[in-house]
Amino acid sequence: MLDINVKNNVKEFTRHLNSIEKKQIPFATARALTWTAQVAQKALQDWIPKVFNVTKKWWLKQQPTGIKIKPAKKNRLIAEVYTDAYFARLQEKGGTKRPHRSKALVIPTAKVPKSRRKAGGAAQMLKTKNVFSTKKGIYRRKGGKKRKNQTVELLFTKEQTAHIKPRFRFEETAAKAAVRIFKDKFFDSLQRALKTAR
Repeated sequence: MLDINVKNNVKEFTRHLNSIEKKQIPFATARALTWTAQVAQKALQDWIPKVFNVTKKWWLKQQPTGIKIKPAKKNRLIAEVYTDAYFARLQEKGGTKRPHRSKALVIPTAKVPKSRRKAGGAAQMLKTKNVFSTKKGIYRRKGGKKRKNQTVELLFTKEQTAHIKPRFRFEETAAKAAVRIFKDKFFDSLQRALKTAR
């Protein structure tokens, strides 16, 4: 989760406003923060397919695991960009991966086509002729029709742990988008708010 909190920036932007104009600051800031969070959300949704080789679009906001935002309010000048995906923190920080729902992690070898080196890839290959599973891994028989003439190659190993390197860059991607866009969003929001100031 990334909190977008720019109170110090807002003070600098608005120190020359009069008292009537300053009354609009909390509302304008909250709206600008929410807009900024939406931009960061979109930046993450565009970034994720470049990093993760998956079939399901888990990052879409309508998904339980999607990239979501919590809007800012005028009495709470913080907008949040977050995901409830169970694997997100591990992919962001790195560490030891363990089975989530299955009995073992299924890790592809160099023999597995790139299109099957993703979630669900092992299950798809098990539907292929001559591919079978054991407690140690998933294999494929190659060669003639008779077993005695066939060889067996390892496609996936089954492990209880695996080392994951940081690669998500959630915080970095969201923060870059926020820093780039907030100033413009704030002044746009402030101008709209000042038009209605009394």
